[in-house]
Amino acid sequence: MAKTDVVIVGAGPAGIFTAIEMLRRGSTKKITIMEKGKSVEQRHCPKAETNRCMNCKPNCAITTGFSGAGAFSDGKLSLSCEVGATCPISSVRSWPRRP
Repeated sequence: MAKTDVVIVGAGPAGIFTAIEMLRRGSTKKITIMEKGKSVEQRHCPKAETNRCMNCKPNCAITTGFSGAGAFSDGKLSLSCEVGATCPISSVRSWPRRP
């Protein structure tokens, strides 16, 4: 079994940004992110066919999985330049703004 120094439970925005912030601050700890949901490619909401929430069990495909509900939002959290998305040079700025 591989050695892990830090386990982050949940790959939603908080979990993802926790890992990113640790790395930005120079952490050399081995980080593992654990997520109970499926990958984005495997997530499908039956509401598209049924026109109503089916209360999926054991986990909602929209709110559970890498990036949480952010994977299906307008992308503010999971697709910013700060987390690896490709952005035009003119839009790159320091975020969050620090005094």
